[in-house]
Amino acid sequence: QRRVHGGLSYTTFDYQKLVVRGGSQHRIFVHFEVVNSGKVSGTEVAQLYLSYPAEAGEPPKVLRRSSVVKNLPPGGRVTVSFALTQQDLSIWQPGAGWTPVRGMFAIMVGRSSRDIRATALHPNE
Repeated sequence: QRRVHGGLSYTTFDYQKLVVRGGSQHRIFVHFEVVNSGKVSGTEVAQLYLSYPAEAGEPPKVLRRSSVVKNLPPGGRVTVSFALTQQDLSIWQPGAGWTPVRGMFAIMVGRSSRDIRATALHPNE
């Protein structure tokens, strides 16, 4: 059995079919597939980043969720799902607390902030 060490893997992974949907109770649902496109089983840490509208003054990519996909065989695929809350789309304002940011967000998934595999835009109104 192979292990992941320091972010390195003995196989390769593809990210496919990114779907972003608004839901009830001010939640956003994000689904995508992680596919082992390599020749050996492997483990992947799928990460979700948000890019806030420019006027929010946030960093370009903010990590909001991650999920470990363990022991995916060659050719295997798994659907990864995340739910984002209104607080995930908010910023902390001293004296005001969590304040929702309005505008267009980029929702990005990938192996790391430097290895984004898929992006979708979603408004927060």
